[in-house]
Amino acid sequence: MADASMNFREDRKGRLKWNEQLDILRLAPKDKRRLVRMMASDVRKDARQNIRQQKTVSGAPMAPRKDARNKRKLLRRMGKPMVVFNKSNHEAVVSFKGRAGSIASKHQHGSSERMTATKAAKRAGTPDYNALANRDQAKSLIAEGYRLPVKGKRGRTKLKRVSQKWIRENMTIGQAGLILRLLRDDKGKQSWTITTPARPFLGADERDAQQMLDSLARTSLARLRAKGAR
Repeated sequence: MADASMNFREDRKGRLKWNEQLDILRLAPKDKRRLVRMMASDVRKDARQNIRQQKTVSGAPMAPRKDARNKRKLLRRMGKPMVVFNKSNHEAVVSFKGRAGSIASKHQHGSSERMTATKAAKRAGTPDYNALANRDQAKSLIAEGYRLPVKGKRGRTKLKRVSQKWIRENMTIGQAGLILRLLRDDKGKQSWTITTPARPFLGADERDAQQMLDSLARTSLARLRAKGAR
């Protein structure tokens, strides 16, 4: 699956009552188009709510980040590029604009990617190692327990705590990166695996999928009937 898209067709009627199925079959093409779009729009609304509440479609909390120190919400800004469009009078899709589809898919289904130093450098570009250390490096150094060696009165070396501000004003990107690798006992490994756990926020789990589609079809059909009665 290239992205986290979800398709809806007017003929996915499941266990709808016979009269409800007949009502769908009798719909004009433009109303069938509207029906599947309504279903897809409701799923998009639920998915956006799942992102806000940081929950999966089953109601469970999303798998946390590997770095517990990172408190930022998962899938931030992913609700906006989530779009609904009709592929035909019979089918609508919930999908994502641009690169967001690839990111959404990794979280929706989970992924495992083999990364190499060469690939990482190509993605990030070559940094200016002589530029001052950045905020992320400063935070990481503090978290890893970095202390600045300083000479005391009797020539003895002491380890002194420093602030993020001090690191950003006194270390270069190259120096901060080298110290981080040493603190983490990372000798510049050339390949590693990046694993993203599944955080299904769009759609429904297999057990509830048909029930959800039935409910969506009934609700959307009721809306169409109400509009027609006006």
